[in-house]
Amino acid sequence: MKYLFLCMSVTFGLLVSGQETRDTTLRTNFEMLVHQKDKLKVSAFLNSDHNENMSNRTRVVIGPRVKYKLFENLDLGCSYRYFSLTDREDTMRTEIELSPHKNLTENFKVDLRNRYECFFIPDSNSSVQRMRHRLRMTQALEFGGLKEFFTSHEVFYRIDQQSSGLHRNSSEVFAILESLRQRRTQSQKSSA
Repeated sequence: MKYLFLCMSVTFGLLVSGQETRDTTLRTNFEMLVHQKDKLKVSAFLNSDHNENMSNRTRVVIGPRVKYKLFENLDLGCSYRYFSLTDREDTMRTEIELSPHKNLTENFKVDLRNRYECFFIPDSNSSVQRMRHRLRMTQALEFGGLKEFFTSHEVFYRIDQQSSGLHRNSSEVFAILESLRQRRTQSQKSSA
C-alpha cells in the first residue's frame, strides 16, 4: 500500500504540473517550536532555496509562524516572512491561511491550504497581493530516516491592482526527514 501511494503521488505530481519547463530547486527547511499549548502552536522557521535554472538564484527566508486549531479538521494560521534574494530586492510578506485537513487512514492525510499573501518591497515602495490554494497528500513512512512523503499541487492567483488572475501553477514531490532531536530521543528510548 505504501509503495502504491508513492507511485501514485509521483504520477500525480508529474501529470498536474503542466509546465513546459521543470525547475529543480534544492530546498532546506528548519522549524523550531517556540511554544505549544492546547490548540496554539508558535514556531520560528528558516528556509533556504537554491535554483540553478533561475540564474543561480538563492533565497533565504526567516520569520515567525502561528497556528491555531479552530476545529478538529480546520487550522487557522498567520506568519511573517523576510526574504533575502540574490537576484532582486529583499521582500517582506505577511500571510493568513485557513487549512481544512482530513486523515483518511492512520498514515494518509489530505489537506487544502488556502492562503492570502501580501508582499511588500521596501526599496521600491510597492506591494503584491495574491491567493494560493494547495492540495497536498501526505503518507507517513517508516523507512530509514524518512518521516513522511508528500505530493502537492498549488495554484497562485494575483489579486492586486497591477495584475489579476492566474499567476502560476506549481507541483512538488518531497520526502521529509525526521528531526534530529526526534531520532535521538527514539534511539535513547530503545537503548534503555
